Amino acid sequence: MQEARQQKRSAVIRAEGEARSIKLVGESIAQNPAYIELKKLDAAREIAHTVARSANRAYLSADALLLNVGSEYGVNERMEKEAVKRGTSK
Repeated sequence: MQEARQQKRSAVIRAEGEARSIKLVGESIAQNPAYIELKKLDAAREIAHTVARSANRAYLSADALLLNVGSEYGVNERMEKEAVKRGTSK
């Protein structure tokens, strides 16, 4: 009986932590859309690291991995748009 209560409490605590994490990610995205690009780059780096350590070799493009690292709405483009708004573009 005690073990069942502990498991239930553990599940509740885990769910609360996940909900808080999702809320923080949402706030980060709202405050800075480049957060998504950062996460994409982190994922690309992790994939590259995994592939580099593997004895098997696979060559995948960013498009094949659906990372869109160089996407139309990438970080550089956003930074340039912000610079144009501020009047500080090249």
